[in-house]
Amino acid sequence: MQSSSRQPRRRRFAIGLQHPAQVVVLAFAVAVAVVTVALSAPVATRAGVAAPFRTALFTAVSSVCVTGLTVEDTASYWSPFGQGVILVGFQVGGFGIMTLASLLGLLVSRRLGLRTRLLAQAETRSLDLGEVRRVVRGVALVSGSVEAALTLVLFLRLWLGHGESPGRAGYLGLFHAVSAFNNAGFVLWSDNFLRFATDPWFLLPVVAGVLLGGLGFPVLFELRRELRNLRNAIDKYKLAVDQGKIGGTDIKLGSEGYPPDLETLVDGVSQVGKLDSKLKFLRQVPIDPMTGKAEWEMRCYQDDADDKSWCGDNVYDVHTRSGGTALDGSKYAEW
Repeated sequence: MQSSSRQPRRRRFAIGLQHPAQVVVLAFAVAVAVVTVALSAPVATRAGVAAPFRTALFTAVSSVCVTGLTVEDTASYWSPFGQGVILVGFQVGGFGIMTLASLLGLLVSRRLGLRTRLLAQAETRSLDLGEVRRVVRGVALVSGSVEAALTLVLFLRLWLGHGESPGRAGYLGLFHAVSAFNNAGFVLWSDNFLRFATDPWFLLPVVAGVLLGGLGFPVLFELRRELRNLRNAIDKYKLAVDQGKIGGTDIKLGSEGYPPDLETLVDGVSQVGKLDSKLKFLRQVPIDPMTGKAEWEMRCYQDDADDKSWCGDNVYDVHTRSGGTALDGSKYAEW
C-alpha cells in the first residue's frame, strides 16, 4: 500500500516539473546547492577550514547567477579547488542562462507560449527536441570556441608579457576567459585588473569576451532559422511547379516558377488534378527577429544579387530588412 501511494505522488511531482519555469528554477537550485556544498568543504579555502555556510551560499548563488558579488576576496580566501568550483559555477550558470535566452528567443519571436512550445510536441508548431538540441549545440560550440580562443590569448600575454609560469598563466587565462565571456565578474587578483590598466594586450581581449558573451545569440539563431525555413518553402514551391503539381492561373507570367509573394506560400495553391486539394508551404509568414515584423526584403529571380528593390514578379530569395552588421563585418541583410 505504501509503495502504491508513493507512485501517484511521484507521478504528480513529475507532471508538475513538466512546466519549463519549474525545471529552470529546480536546475538553478540544484546547481547552487552543489556549489554551496563544495565550497563548504575545508579544502575549498586557503586556511583549510570550512567556510561559514552563509559565505559558501552567497558565493555559490553569485557564481551560478553570474553576478560577481563577493563577501570574501576570491584570490586570497578561496583555494585553487574553491576557485575551480566557482569557475564551474559561473560556467554552468552562464551556459544555462545563454541557452535559456536562445530558446526564449525562438519562442517569443513566434508569439507562442513557452509551455506550448517546449511541452506540446504533438502540436504541429511545437519546438521539438531536435531544435532544442541544435540550440544547445550552437551555444556550446560558440561558447567553447570563444572561451578557448580567449584563454589562449590571455595565456600567451600572462606568460610572455607578465612573467607567469606556463601552468599559472594557463590557469589564470582559463579562469578569466570563462569569467569574461559569461560576464561573471570574478577575478583572481585582489586589486582586480588595476595592474593591467595600461596593458591593452590584456584588457582588449577581456573586453571582447565580455561583449561577445553579453550580446547573446538568440536573435541571430532565430534569424538563421527563419531564413532557412523561408528559403526551403520557396524551393519546395519551385520544385512543385517543375514537377507539374502547380499550373494554370497559379503560375503568373514572369514568375519563373517561383511564388508571386510570401502570402501565397501560406494561402496555398490548387494542386493539378485535385480540385479540392491545396498545396501549402508555410503555416505563417515568420517574424523577422531583427525587426519584430513579419516583413522581409525580397528579391526576384531576375534581380542582381545586390539589388535593393524588388521587381514584384516573384520571390526568389529573402533577407532581413535590418541594416545591422555582424561581428565578422558582414551585413545581416546579406545573410
